[in-house]
Amino acid sequence: MSYDPELDLVYYGTGNASPYNPEQRLGDNKWSASVLARKPGDGALVWAYQFTPHDNWDYDAAGAMILADLTVAGSEPKRWCISTRTAFAYTLDRATGRLLIAAAFAPVNWAKAVDLTTGRPVLDPAKTRPAHPGAM
Repeated sequence: MSYDPELDLVYYGTGNASPYNPEQRLGDNKWSASVLARKPGDGALVWAYQFTPHDNWDYDAAGAMILADLTVAGSEPKRWCISTRTAFAYTLDRATGRLLIAAAFAPVNWAKAVDLTTGRPVLDPAKTRPAHPGAM
């Protein structure tokens, strides 16, 4: 977990969806493999970002979270950063949760990239298991 006293936000990562077998789960499994930003006083959700919708690979979001002041593309410098089990390092705006950067820091074979507009990984079809009908 991380806390930003200026924004009064607590950031925490979530684990995997259940059951573990992705063929037994439908959809994105919202809130799993995600980071959530909440107001600690009342628990209100301010934003959430899901790293691995319908996680097939055990890529939870429980890594160390870094709050940093980094200017990206000339915009406000309050950033939230993490290097995840996905082998992508992410930088988000810590006030809004908007994805700014998703760059591979090691060889990646499960996804080709992360779409910065949608925030979703661009999966490599050759590396995914057949999904249960309607799972994705």
